[in-house]
Amino acid sequence: MFSTRRGRVADHVDQHAQGLEVADAKEAERISVQLASLRRRSLALDIAVVLGGMGGAATCGAVLTLFLGTLHEATAQSVLLTLFGMTIFCIIAALIAFVVEMLLAGRGIRTEVTKQRQSAAQIQGGS
Repeated sequence: MFSTRRGRVADHVDQHAQGLEVADAKEAERISVQLASLRRRSLALDIAVVLGGMGGAATCGAVLTLFLGTLHEATAQSVLLTLFGMTIFCIIAALIAFVVEMLLAGRGIRTEVTKQRQSAAQIQGGS
C-alpha cells in the first residue's frame, strides 16, 4: 500500500517537473506549491514505511522470543513486553503518518478541483 502511494507521488512529481521546464512565472509558482505538497506527502510516506518496517521487525522479534522463552522465562517476559510495546507503537505511528499523507493528498485534490471549477466558470462567463 505504501509503495503504491509512493509511486503515485513520484509520478506527480515527474509530471510537475516536466511542466516546470516550459512554465511561465505564474505557472512556475503554482507548480512549486504543488511540489512542496508532494514533498510533504513523500515525507509522511517515508515515516509510515520506516515505522511499519520497525513494527514488523518487532513482531518477528516477539515471536522469536516466544519460542526462545522456555529457556529463560523471566528474561523472555521483559523482552517480549518490550517488543510487543514497540510493535504497537510503530504500527500506530505508521498508520498516523499514512493518515496524514492521505489528508494532504485529499486537500491537494480539493484545491485542484476548486481551481478547475473557477477556470470553467470564467470560461463559461466569457462565452
